[in-house]
Amino acid sequence: MIATPRLPILSVIIPVRNHAGPLRRLLDRLRNQAIPPDWLVEVIVVDNSSTDHTAAVIKASPFTYVLCTELGSGAARNAGVRASRGSLLYFIDADTLPGSDEQFVTLIQIAMRIGPDRFGAFGGAVVIPPNQRWNPIAIADHWACWFNWHPGRKPQRTNLFQPGLSLVATRRAFDAVGGFDNSLTIMQDMEFQHRLMKHGFAIYFTPRLVVMHEARGSLWRSWRHSWSWGAPFRERYLPTAPDYGLKYPLGDPRFFRNLIPLFRRRFRMVARIARANAKWQAVYCYPFLAATIFAWAYAVVRGKEPTHEQHSPI
Repeated sequence: MIATPRLPILSVIIPVRNHAGPLRRLLDRLRNQAIPPDWLVEVIVVDNSSTDHTAAVIKASPFTYVLCTELGSGAARNAGVRASRGSLLYFIDADTLPGSDEQFVTLIQIAMRIGPDRFGAFGGAVVIPPNQRWNPIAIADHWACWFNWHPGRKPQRTNLFQPGLSLVATRRAFDAVGGFDNSLTIMQDMEFQHRLMKHGFAIYFTPRLVVMHEARGSLWRSWRHSWSWGAPFRERYLPTAPDYGLKYPLGDPRFFRNLIPLFRRRFRMVARIARANAKWQAVYCYPFLAATIFAWAYAVVRGKEPTHEQHSPI
């Protein structure tokens, strides 16, 4: 009897907490995904102790249900990996939709083109859903978050981390660095990929791997989200970027005086990229973009990092 060769497995891991509606849309889209030739695909949905009907949505789907009682997207992603079998891991968030029904095929093509032994992780472009393309608050929220990961950016090896909402990693690299840090509430993806690079694993950006992400459509939600990112940016990103160019460095009692320079720098950078990708949409959302970025800048100089109970990024 001739043994059948074992096919490689792509493990799709979805961390989720209290996102039943968006999750249902994502799972419906995943049912229709084309399977890459000569690959198997498993989808694992990790319920991070949801209090709504998220668990029922998962259990009504054909996908694997995993419960993670330790709060945090890092803990949920790690739990998903422990339950998975794949040599290639694809993390995608519940409020995200694949750019096409060929997402898994495109993902495998990219991985094979780079070479599975040549990368630790890669990610792609993040775009706003069609139904939000003329909502000025949603547009502002989208560009404030995802200005670095736009479809017009060139494919490249990069030192810039790729967002965890759509992130491919090899199991070899994941295991080598021990996965995500469960203690972090925000920017687990950045910290994880910094460890990958320290271990010699390459990070890539490829605009072909597109996802749509549902932006926050109210000013209050957008401001809260921007505020939650301010302190982590100060505590975890700035120490890794000594050339960021602030007049008053971390630890200086006058650090708060960086507020206006931080706002101006961020606003100009985001507005430039937004105009290059969607000129009229960018102009339309300018007032809301300014308000959202100011909330972020103020949090950088004055904010405190939220706890897992205060902030649920998944």
